[in-house]
Amino acid sequence: MLDFRDISISDRRLVEGYNAKSGIICCEYSFGYCYLWGTVSGREIAERCGALYIRSGLAGQRKRYTMPIGDIAPEDGVRRIMEDAEQRGCEFFISAMCERDKTAVEAAFPGVFEYTGRRDLADYIYLPDRLASLEGKQLHGKRNHCNRFMAEYGDRYSYEPLGGENLRQADEFHFEWIEQNKQKQHIELDMETDVISTALADYDAVGLTGGLIRVDGRVVAFTYGSAIGRDVFVVHAEKADHDIPGLYSMINREFVRRELMGYQYINREEDLGIEGIRLSKLSYKPDIINMRYDAALRK
Repeated sequence: MLDFRDISISDRRLVEGYNAKSGIICCEYSFGYCYLWGTVSGREIAERCGALYIRSGLAGQRKRYTMPIGDIAPEDGVRRIMEDAEQRGCEFFISAMCERDKTAVEAAFPGVFEYTGRRDLADYIYLPDRLASLEGKQLHGKRNHCNRFMAEYGDRYSYEPLGGENLRQADEFHFEWIEQNKQKQHIELDMETDVISTALADYDAVGLTGGLIRVDGRVVAFTYGSAIGRDVFVVHAEKADHDIPGLYSMINREFVRRELMGYQYINREEDLGIEGIRLSKLSYKPDIINMRYDAALRK
């Protein structure tokens, strides 16, 4: 049986070490995602023989295993988590595996699993150059949004890295944003409220990178995320004042330009099946939509 335990801030180096060697691009493997959402989803980790195992699920919920990463073949990792579930008397279930892992598992266990596509959990992945420049016909609308913002606020706005004293100001704006959007909230976004407050409180310890925009000295937008290895940065949150035209496009563009140009990919996470979030992420014309699949044992 694997020795699962609640994930904590002290696990940051452990998780980052596995990510550095994995080549994974899926958002939930970043330490920021693991730890911050672990507080509301019952995320646990275990380590054995050079591999990292992750599962989630609150008390009374089905436990959802994630594909193991590390020095282990996919088929061996799956056997180990299958054994763990059997020893615990739990229903076996792998959540949100990517296409690469699905192909490997199908080859190793033909006919054993039933797969369900999860478009709502697919990652939206972009090239930094495209988000920073917004060049080309496909992104002309985003360029126009930024141009509109600059025309009205160009001499009144400032960008700064998120950190230090402005974390408190970002959190104050966060609660203003909640009040502004309370009629549009979704259950996952309600959960996100606690996640963002934890992120801003534990910002440095979690290893987050972020930025904010002020207009006339007031914080009106912020964003932050964390890396998966050296190549992939995952944007965990992005909040902006809806009453300022073009502000969402500006915080996205400026954050990438000033903080993220050293990465190969930017992962803006999933859309959770929420139409407005899906349309927004599609509007940036993702270079990769990293499809996900759940896997359960065939009955």
